Amino acid sequence: MSEKKSYNVTPDIDDMEYVDMMGLDPELAYTPEINDAILQHIYSENIKHYTDRGDELDLATQKAQVHLNQGKATVTHTIEKRGY
Repeated sequence: MSEKKSYNVTPDIDDMEYVDMMGLDPELAYTPEINDAILQHIYSENIKHYTDRGDELDLATQKAQVHLNQGKATVTHTIEKRGY
């Protein structure tokens, strides 16, 4: 039996751990799409965080978008570096 390949970019964390931690669709585990789902989850959480601390929705969304863009760049760089 072959071992399933985790596609998330965090070393030593299995894709299914992210599925469990973030309540993601289990069908995304062991696919490249797991990273998009993780980033979307964090983006939504960031918006909530910023609005909870008093930022207007527009500003919270802008701040969360900055983090999302940084996350996407990190994912792209890591995937290219790993060659998958």
